[in-house]
Amino acid sequence: MTVRFGNIYTKPAKYKDDEIRVKSPSVNVPDAVVVAVALNGQQFTKDKTLRFKDNENTFYFYDNPIIYDFSPEKGMSNGGTMVKIRGRGFLPKKYENGTFVHSPVYVRMLEAGSRKPLG
Repeated sequence: MTVRFGNIYTKPAKYKDDEIRVKSPSVNVPDAVVVAVALNGQQFTKDKTLRFKDNENTFYFYDNPIIYDFSPEKGMSNGGTMVKIRGRGFLPKKYENGTFVHSPVYVRMLEAGSRKPLG
């Protein structure tokens, strides 16, 4: 079995009759790609439309957000501190067909002295 993300081929980590688990490959340029499956590694499922990628079988690669700085650098342990994060790549990217890709933003808090992740 082979899974294709656009023109990149990969093997699933696990699969059964009604589910496939596969890690997305890395790409150099973020874009929307059609995901297809081939049981024999050669004949892939087809995209359902002719002009645009179907939402049902389209995977969206997005840029990693970049953080320049944030403030304040400290806050109360019971939470509630408003933190301002400056950077780029936080807003969704708009494609030519008018659809948006919403990029999730994750924050990892680090311990002040050791810079080890908290929690």
